[in-house]
Amino acid sequence: MESNRNYEQILRLARGGATRFALFEYKRFGLDKVLHNEDIACLHGRLYKDLFLSHSGDEALEFAALSAEKYELAFKETLGFYSGINAATMSLLAGFSEDIIGEKAHRILNLLPETEDLSSEAKYFVEATRAEAQFLAGDLLSAQKSLRTAIDHDPLNYIAHASTLKQFGMIAEHRGISYDGLNAFRPPIAVHFAGHMFGICEGVKVDFPCLSEAQIRFLEVQISELIQAQDIGFGYGALAAGADIMIAEAILEEGGEIHVILPSSEEKFIEASVRPYGEDWVKRFERCLSKASTFQVIFADASWEASALEKEASLSSMGAAIRRAESLSVPSAQILIWDGEIGPVGTASDANLWDVTKRPRYVLPYVGERTHPGPDFVATPKFDKAVFSLKTDLCDQIPKFNDLQLAVKRALTHRKGSNLEIKQVLCSEVMSAKNFVGDLLNIAQPGSVVLSEKVANLITLYHFEDYHSDLIGALENGEKVYALREKGTDFI
Repeated sequence: MESNRNYEQILRLARGGATRFALFEYKRFGLDKVLHNEDIACLHGRLYKDLFLSHSGDEALEFAALSAEKYELAFKETLGFYSGINAATMSLLAGFSEDIIGEKAHRILNLLPETEDLSSEAKYFVEATRAEAQFLAGDLLSAQKSLRTAIDHDPLNYIAHASTLKQFGMIAEHRGISYDGLNAFRPPIAVHFAGHMFGICEGVKVDFPCLSEAQIRFLEVQISELIQAQDIGFGYGALAAGADIMIAEAILEEGGEIHVILPSSEEKFIEASVRPYGEDWVKRFERCLSKASTFQVIFADASWEASALEKEASLSSMGAAIRRAESLSVPSAQILIWDGEIGPVGTASDANLWDVTKRPRYVLPYVGERTHPGPDFVATPKFDKAVFSLKTDLCDQIPKFNDLQLAVKRALTHRKGSNLEIKQVLCSEVMSAKNFVGDLLNIAQPGSVVLSEKVANLITLYHFEDYHSDLIGALENGEKVYALREKGTDFI
């Protein structure tokens, strides 16, 4: 039991980017002496693999060789096919001869069990391992067939699919080959969705912007065709009447997931952005929300959905969509139902915010009248400028930052000069109540910088070229917790 707890702790360190510290702890806890446990043995290889991925040149080759060595030891001790296939792939990336790679691949093919009595997930991993071994052995056609069989066994396990395809990608890149056959197996993409609010009218005068039933039907066809053509499977946004709800309904109809992020409480949001456009939208809102995979409110106590608060929700939705796409190694994009008119709020603001990401946007033309914004009631507290709090477990003071990147750099500076002992929390001012910060510190590991979900979303959106934010757990209230990790370097 103790070794399992230590294993989980070191795994969290690895996910938080503290790879070298994780290696130190792995040996300090004596996990390198634990026998007959493939997960614990493979963690040693995984840590060196992480170092391989964060380095280049001779250093990367050295770490690849160490990873292959540790996976090989795990395989010889457990005869597990997971350790065996990783030993083979890391040996290739370390520059071992093709004869050695072929030998390691074929021993795994001869070891794999029958799958008849296994669970769907277990069947996936057996067939995915078979596909990787065949790919290593140079049998691309058999690898493609085995990979199709694997995905058919567990079609919605997108994280597993992405991990397998990442392995295939590394093998293909190392050998300098282009393998377009992998594209058919990639998970669907993630999008942020938004657009104008409107009602539905047919020959009846109403006091709000609306589209005719014929226009609505045409728009529904356009949305459905776009989702199918771009293979969209994950949507992040709000559920305002009109564009939001129509896009969300179409994603659900095509078998995808929606993740709803509202600026204010469900009740207040309905009264401000749904019910004014017709009672039917309220029913459609409730149906979509009941089918949402996740639901988050940015600030439940806001007095109204002020435009600044709407911006906060949009930023979180965009960051969450990008992070989901990154976790699956697929593109992300934005869908707007928009008339193209620029402005500081609403759909035009969403377009401007997305421009920062330099990612694709798909615009479906909105042909109705514009919504005239009502009074911009002040939220409590104000959202005029974002403020971020940085807390360490060794200091009672909580520095405040108006610049997120400055806060991140300060946290990383602390981390480098602390001998890896401190825990740090970075969250937005609006969420930094004392008990919330304390809860985040409790889940943090030494040497880690823990992020609230909102900050993780913003980092993903604005600093996606520099940092990762990896999910490491959740608080009792369901709030997800992330760890900060720099891209492309091992900064510990």
